[in-house]
Amino acid sequence: MHIVLIGWLFVIGVMALTLSSPLAGVAFFAGLGVAPAALLVWLAARRSRALVLEQHVHAADDRDAQSDQ
Repeated sequence: MHIVLIGWLFVIGVMALTLSSPLAGVAFFAGLGVAPAALLVWLAARRSRALVLEQHVHAADDRDAQSDQ
């Protein structure tokens, strides 16, 4: 995932450099580079956090199995 993110930012950065004004380049990079990358990182972190929480819940269920038998 990291290499795809770096590649995406590189391509968008090069495209932003070809625009006529610096303001347009910064806006293009922020809109099509940083915003989707931030969304991707946020979603990945949220998914990772949910997986860790799910593993923690299942581990707690396994500890109780001995007393039930």
